Amino acid sequence: MKIIHVVENLNRGGLERVVVDLSKEQIRNGHQVLIICLFSEGELENEAIKNGCEVVALDKAKGFDIYSVIKLRNLITGYNGDVIHTHNPVSNYFTSISLIMTSLPIINTRHGMGDHKKSLKRELFYKISLLRTKMVVAVCNEARENFIKNSIVTREKSTVVKNGINIQLYSEPDVSIVSELKEELGLNTNCIVFGTVGRLISYKNHLALIDAFTTLDPEVVLIIVGGGELFRDINAKVESLGLSDRVKIMGDQDNVPDYLELFDIFIMPSMTEGYSLSLLEACAAKLPVLCTNVGGNKEIVEHKFNGLLLDGYDSESIHKGVCQILQEDYGLMGKRGFEWVSEFGTTEKVYSDYMECYNQVFE
Repeated sequence: MKIIHVVENLNRGGLERVVVDLSKEQIRNGHQVLIICLFSEGELENEAIKNGCEVVALDKAKGFDIYSVIKLRNLITGYNGDVIHTHNPVSNYFTSISLIMTSLPIINTRHGMGDHKKSLKRELFYKISLLRTKMVVAVCNEARENFIKNSIVTREKSTVVKNGINIQLYSEPDVSIVSELKEELGLNTNCIVFGTVGRLISYKNHLALIDAFTTLDPEVVLIIVGGGELFRDINAKVESLGLSDRVKIMGDQDNVPDYLELFDIFIMPSMTEGYSLSLLEACAAKLPVLCTNVGGNKEIVEHKFNGLLLDGYDSESIHKGVCQILQEDYGLMGKRGFEWVSEFGTTEKVYSDYMECYNQVFE
C-alpha cells in the first residue's frame, strides 16, 4: 500500500512523533510512505528519512496559497497513493481543497482535545473539509465524545485510535549516562525524584507545579525536562522561591529515556491533554504516574492502580496528590503501568488499528 501523511511540519512534538513512529512501522510492514509537510520539514525530518520515508516540504505561505495547493495536488496524484492520511485541521482542509474533483480517500486524525486556542474560521473550514473526508480519528474516547458533542464530527464518521510508543526505547536506558546525570544534578540516594517531560507552555501548568513544591520535604526533588516560551518565567519563579537546589529546569533534551530513569514518580499537572505520549513513556519506564484528571489521562492512568489522578490542577491539589502518592506502594504502580503499556500502548498496536481504518475506507 502507498500511504501519504500530510502534516504542517515535523517539528518535535506529540503529533509529529506519532507520525514518524507510525510511518516507520508501516515501512517495516512493507508499505511505501510519503510525508508531506505544508510548511518546513522540522527537526524530525532526518529521522523519518532514516526510517525509509520520503519527506517533501511545500514551504507554504500564510493564508490561502494557490501555488502550494497545486503543488500538493501534483505530489499526491503523482505519488499515486492509496490512502491520504492528514493530521489536524489545517492539513485536512488544505488537502481537501487540493483534491477537489478526485476520488482519493482522505482519513484525518484530530490530535488533542480541540478545546484550547480555538479559531472559529479554522473550525468552519475544517467542518467543510469533512464533506471530502472519509473518516475522522480521535486519539482517545474523551476527545471523540468532545468532537461529537460540539458538532465537529458525527459518531458515524468518527472512530478512536489511541497513541502508542516504542516501549523498548524507554525500558532500556543507557546506565552510564544515567549515572553521569545523577552525579551532575547532585542527586543523593535518599532523595525522591518527581519528574515531568513536556513543553513549557501555559496549559502544562508548570508554575502551579512549582508552587506545590515550596513546602515539601527538602529530600523531595523536582526535575522538569522541556523547552518552550515560559522557560525564563519558570526559571525566574524557581529562583525567587529559593528552590534552585531541588527544582531543576533542564530545557529541551534528546535523551528523555535517560532522564526518566532518574525519576521515581512521573508528575503531569496539565490543564488539558489529549492522549499523552509522555504518560505512555512514563509507563514504559516503569514509573508510577501522578496526573490531572483531564482529557485522555484517565484512559492511561487508573486511579490507585498505576498511579493517582489529581482532584484539580491548582497548587493545593497538586501538593495534596504528591503527599498522597508518597504514602502508596508507588513501585508496584510503576510495574502495573509497564504491563498495561506493553499490551495497549505500543506502535505495533497503533499500526494495526490504523490499518483497520485504512481497510474500512477501501471497502
